[in-house]
Amino acid sequence: MPVAETGYWHFREHQRREALKTTVSARLLPLLALVALSTFGQQASAQASDDGWTISELAASAPFTEGTHFERLDTPQDTQASDGEVEVRLFFIYGCSHCAMVEPSMNRWVAEAPENVHFVRMPVASWNQTAGIHAKIFWTLGNLRATGTMTDTEREAIHAAVFETIHDQGIRLLREDEIRAFFAREGVDPSEFETAWNSSWSEPDRSLSFAEQLAAQRAAQHAVERMLSVTRDQPLEYGVERTPTIVINGKYRTDLAMAGQDFFNVINYLVALETAR
Repeated sequence: MPVAETGYWHFREHQRREALKTTVSARLLPLLALVALSTFGQQASAQASDDGWTISELAASAPFTEGTHFERLDTPQDTQASDGEVEVRLFFIYGCSHCAMVEPSMNRWVAEAPENVHFVRMPVASWNQTAGIHAKIFWTLGNLRATGTMTDTEREAIHAAVFETIHDQGIRLLREDEIRAFFAREGVDPSEFETAWNSSWSEPDRSLSFAEQLAAQRAAQHAVERMLSVTRDQPLEYGVERTPTIVINGKYRTDLAMAGQDFFNVINYLVALETAR
């Protein structure tokens, strides 16, 4: 039987959907028709990276305002970006219909984004049991990639297939037998799936060779149990209240309700703003 959601989380999810219905629905179709990188976004990113615009000039050139189109995080968060990079962190849920509809445009945006963009996907796991199960699917893909079981291309293809299976085929991927069957259909060896799905943190066996210890340590760092644990509180820390939500460089947060059809324009503007700093 599918995992039952608690009454509290069911009520919270209902509140969230009702609050967004009138705000987001009317804006979503124009958003999906956008070219991933807008004219403004291309100009802003290019000129910022070439030191063509100052921060004040960027702010003056864009019709986007803090508190309306985006918000500043109460507490800035650490990023995975290297020096000179700007982190773009996407909070999503596989079962979220808005996330599924935005995903193709987001993939195009990532493919065409400025070279200094460091893109991170972050599944929301803590809102309800369904989100938690789907987050486990995401981190299982991450573990399979980290251990060399699949390539980046294969992981991206299966990531897209999760959305398609849930939203187009109506298979919710909540029961473990459904999830096992899904991974098998996608060509993942059942034993390798089980190892990744049930992976947990452990110290590498010191009797192994140095190379084998490094491989084991890498697998342990990407253990599904560990990733679920260390990322569970991120939505709260980043102030995420709905999905999809984008956080730029651990400082700025935007989503469909705030940005509407300018969703990607706002992302581009904030990337350019951080690039110019």
